[in-house]
Amino acid sequence: MKKIGLFILSLVVFSSCSSGGDGGSDDPSPNPVQNTSPTTPGLNYPTNNLVCISNTINFQWNAAVDAQNDAITYQLQVATDNAFTQNLNSSTATALSKQITLIKGKSYYWRVKATDSKNASSSYSAVYNFYTEGEGVVNHVPFAPVLVTPILNSIQTNTSV
Repeated sequence: MKKIGLFILSLVVFSSCSSGGDGGSDDPSPNPVQNTSPTTPGLNYPTNNLVCISNTINFQWNAAVDAQNDAITYQLQVATDNAFTQNLNSSTATALSKQITLIKGKSYYWRVKATDSKNASSSYSAVYNFYTEGEGVVNHVPFAPVLVTPILNSIQTNTSV
């Protein structure tokens, strides 16, 4: 009975002196850095409500800022409606511009969002609209008038209307 009591006592002493079973220090582990989304890019060109621009457009926007300095890619969307249900072009770029050729004589809407290398995305930028120039129409001088009445060099004797 004494041996069992000594055994239990030694187990209690050893278990109370242990370091938690992991053999490591009691220092708490550092908190991992939480990834935040980049800032929303601002739109530069084409400006809002721009009229009669060429149909080959070099879209330009401001850089987004990522707090963790992750690499950023940009998603450019161009559509014919402001809800972007008629999305004509959705492309990605690492630069602050992207050139796209569109149909002449149409109204378009565009926006951009930034995504970092850990897939955290900003919200979309404001939506801007613009109009591409249409095909030029040939214009000419009107045709010469044709005299219908009175007959040329005739004398009118009747003055009724």
